[in-house]
Amino acid sequence: PIAYVSANLQKVAMRGHYNDPNEELEHIRRFPIRPIYVDQDDHTITFSSNFVGKTVEVVINDTLIYTTIIGEDGKIVIPDNISGEVELHLYRGDLVYSAIVEL
Repeated sequence: PIAYVSANLQKVAMRGHYNDPNEELEHIRRFPIRPIYVDQDDHTITFSSNFVGKTVEVVINDTLIYTTIIGEDGKIVIPDNISGEVELHLYRGDLVYSAIVEL
């Protein structure tokens, strides 16, 4: 459940899934997780204010490249030396939201 988008002033849908190693609990969760929407302007990603302080990882080919925390302004800035297609992971409690973006 990952959305593909290109860079420069894009609205990005981040799809969510449970980050729960206990697969037995899956039958309890009956409703799909709603995606969250973020704005991408090149290497700057803007999240809703209720995600301030949450961890975001940048992953390339299943390798963690960069980790940051969403700032008080709701933004993260991914360093310019990271480019191409990357996967973003946002952690919120037992949920992980993911999207693939082009930097």
